Amino acid sequence: ERFGGAGGGGSGAGGVSGHVEAAAMAVRYQQRAKSTIRSSTGVLWHPEVHGPQITLSNGGRTVYQASSNWNGVVANHQFKNGIHRVSVRIDSMVYVGNIWQAVFGVCNPNAAGSITSAAAFKDISGLVIGTGDKTAAGSIHADSYTVPIKQGAVVSLVYDSGHGSLEFFKDGTSLGVAFAEGIHPPVVPALAIASNCAITLCE
Repeated sequence: ERFGGAGGGGSGAGGVSGHVEAAAMAVRYQQRAKSTIRSSTGVLWHPEVHGPQITLSNGGRTVYQASSNWNGVVANHQFKNGIHRVSVRIDSMVYVGNIWQAVFGVCNPNAAGSITSAAAFKDISGLVIGTGDKTAAGSIHADSYTVPIKQGAVVSLVYDSGHGSLEFFKDGTSLGVAFAEGIHPPVVPALAIASNCAITLCE
């Protein structure tokens, strides 16, 4: 496992059955018609629900922070049913002391208040941008998932409310299902940052 507040740690290993299940779910997602997935059109970062060191620009689509302290922001739209896709572009990212750098995923709307605090990442189920790991809401640990995400990449999440599952894509290619179940609706897209970076919501 890796730890969100620290500079490092060892990687956890998943079982063979978990990898098989994740691969099977990824195939099922890819076989579904694109029309069943609702894109992030109209989704913006919430102008009032974000940490004190976060600045929004570009009509509410771009988040900027220049600090190693954890700060978070949630989107202005809840996902209650169906399958939803939200994408962000890593415009810039400079390491300033925390290897996680940022966490992109979803959280329960009731946890939105904590997202704006120094414990911003703890209520997010999502992808750890700086290491490529995944972290579950309620945990300060992370498990091995993919490789670190670099500046310029477009990262997409697909949330399936029916299964409570979360899958991530990098530049259009699936990284596999990160969470096969257990993420119950409603949820909101969320981002926690502990680096000098700019991240933009994109279509």
